[in-house]
Amino acid sequence: MESTINDGKEIYQNSENYWATISSTVNGMLGGFEKLHGPDVEDSRKLLTSLRSKKLFSQMDRALDCGAGIVDMVDVIGSFIENSKKYLGNCDEKVGNKFVCGLQDFVPYQNYYDCIWVQWVTGYLTDGDFIKFFQRCKDGLRDGGCIIVKDNLASGENVDFDEEDNSWTRPKEYMKKLLIDSGLTIIEDKKQLNFPKGMKMDDNAPAINQEIQISNLKSSIVKSLARIPLYPINVVKTLMQLGYEPFPCERGKVFVVVGRTAYFLPNGFKYLWELGKREGLGTLFKGLDCYILFCFTNEFVRQGINDYLDTYYPTLGGEQHPNASDFTKLDDKDALAVTFRNFVRDMICYNTSVIASRPFCVLFVRQVAQIIGHESKYTNVFRDFATIGHEEGLRGFFSGLTAAIVGTSTIVLVNHACSYIVERSLLRVPRNEEDSEEEHIAKIKKTRKIVEHAFQFIGNYWSYPYQLISSVMALTGSQLLCSVMPYCPPCSHYEEFYDYFKASGNITRGNKLFLREYKGPISIDLNKRIYADNKYFS
Repeated sequence: MESTINDGKEIYQNSENYWATISSTVNGMLGGFEKLHGPDVEDSRKLLTSLRSKKLFSQMDRALDCGAGIVDMVDVIGSFIENSKKYLGNCDEKVGNKFVCGLQDFVPYQNYYDCIWVQWVTGYLTDGDFIKFFQRCKDGLRDGGCIIVKDNLASGENVDFDEEDNSWTRPKEYMKKLLIDSGLTIIEDKKQLNFPKGMKMDDNAPAINQEIQISNLKSSIVKSLARIPLYPINVVKTLMQLGYEPFPCERGKVFVVVGRTAYFLPNGFKYLWELGKREGLGTLFKGLDCYILFCFTNEFVRQGINDYLDTYYPTLGGEQHPNASDFTKLDDKDALAVTFRNFVRDMICYNTSVIASRPFCVLFVRQVAQIIGHESKYTNVFRDFATIGHEEGLRGFFSGLTAAIVGTSTIVLVNHACSYIVERSLLRVPRNEEDSEEEHIAKIKKTRKIVEHAFQFIGNYWSYPYQLISSVMALTGSQLLCSVMPYCPPCSHYEEFYDYFKASGNITRGNKLFLREYKGPISIDLNKRIYADNKYFS
C-alpha cells in the first residue's frame, strides 16, 4: 500500500515513536527474525572482502554505519546507541563517534570516511530526504571510498508502505534511480544469498513456509541414506549391547604386547566377518528399513523443532546475544547466558526428536535381536507396527524411552558444560609477548576447535550406560528369546537394569569395537574354546 501521509516530519515522528517501543535486542531489531542475524553478518563480511579484493577501496581506516554499529555509528533512538556498548563488548573501543540523529538531519564529516554502510534504514526516508542524505554521504567520502546500501526491495512495481513502522519498501529500479539522482555511480549490485529459505511475514509474525520444510526433508533423507554403508557395524554393536557373543574369546595382553594376560572378545570387524559367514550376508542388513526411518525421523524432527523455536520462540532460554557465535567477545556472565540458552533449546530439540523416533528405534532393535534366537516375529515396518499395537498397545512403541531421554540429556548437558569451562579457561591463558591480540585470539579459537572433539567423547562416556539400557529395554514386552530369562533379568525400570549391569560389570557392554577385554563368567565347550556367558543365570 502506498503512503497517504505527505508530511515527512509526521512520518519521521511516527517511525521514532514505533522504534522507541522496540527492545534493543537482535530479535527486536530484526522484527522476530533473529535467525537472520548470522547469515546477514557473514554475507556482509564476504561482500566487504570481495570489494576490497577488487581494489574498490583505496584504504579502510574509518567507516560510518547508519543503523547498525561499526566505527562511527548513527541511529535515531538513543537507547540503541547506549545499549551498543553491551553488545559490542571489547569491540566498543573501536567505535569512534556515536550520533543520536535521524538520517534526514544527519550530516557526515566531509572527506572523512572510507566506507559508509547504510543498512535497512533507507525505507524511513522520503524520496527527497533520501537524495539529500546520499548527497551528503558522497561529500563525506575520502578519495577511493564507497557507499554500501543494503536494504529490502519490493517484489512488484509499486512502492509499499508499512503503516506500523512508517517505512517504504521500494522496487529495485526505483531505488537505483534515487541513488543515481543523488549523484552516485552504482558499481556493484548483489543479492543476499544466504538467508534461510522459506521465511515470510504474516501479520507481522514470522512463519515457516513449505520451502524450509522441504529443505529439511531433503537434508534428512540424504543424511539417513548416507548411514547405509556403515549399517552392518550398527547391527554388530546392537548385538554386543544385547550380550550376544557367539564367537570364542582369545587370550592376549591388556596393552597389546605388554601388561597382564586377559580374555578378549572378537573385535568388531572380526565379529562382523564371522556373523556374515555363519548367518549370511542378508543378516548384516536386518532391520535396515526401520533404522533408516529412525535416523530420518530423528534428524527431521530435530531440525524442524529447531526452526520452530527460532521462528516462534526466539527468546526461549533467554535473548540471543549478538556475539553468541564468537565466545571471545563475551564476558563470563554473557557466556553463561549464551550457554544456558543453547542448552535449553538443545534439550528441547534433541529430546523431542528422541521421542518422535523411538518407535522406529524399538523396531530396529527388535529386528536385530531376532538374529540371536533365529526368530521371525518382526519382518517389516507395517507388520511390526500392527504386531506391537495388538500385543502391547501404545506403550510398546516407547519401550526404553526414559533411558534414551536420560542418555540424550546427559550428552547435551556435558557438551555445553565442557564447552563453557574450556572456553572461559582458554580466555584466561596469558598472551605471549610476541603475539598480537588477533594472533592470540586465533590460537584460542584453534585450540577450542581441537578440544571440541573431546566434548563428544566425554558426553558419550557418561551417557553410554543409558544408551545400553535403552537398547536392552527396547525388547521389553517383545517375548523374543533374548528378552526373557535366563538371558535377561525381569526388570521393569531403567534404574533396576542400571544396578544389575553395574553389579555384573557389564555397564559398558558393547561400547568398544577393539580391545574388548572380558571379565565376566565364561563357558567352555568340548574343544576347550572359551566363550563369554552373559546370561542372567545359566
